Amino acid sequence: MCTTLPILAAVFDRIIALDFFELGSRLPSVAETPYFPLVTWVVADSVLISLAVWNWMSHRRLKTFPVALLLLLSYQLFTANAYRAPFWRAFCDWFIGPIA
Repeated sequence: MCTTLPILAAVFDRIIALDFFELGSRLPSVAETPYFPLVTWVVADSVLISLAVWNWMSHRRLKTFPVALLLLLSYQLFTANAYRAPFWRAFCDWFIGPIA
């Protein structure tokens, strides 16, 4: 679950950005660019919340899906805010350095 949802997000973000670009005017911006991953993240988070509720209602368990949601939310927060962090910019400059 934790590996599938971020991969799906990468695919659906591109589809949304290419086919539904007018939606970008309604989304928050990150670095002056509409943040299309937000749409997919809301769907992915909703799926995990729904699965957690279903799992609780049917089996009285709250182990897997809340942990997956916590990990996914951590990934989302980092991804949405990493561009502001000096250490991340330094890492990216170092990583891209041999290519540029």
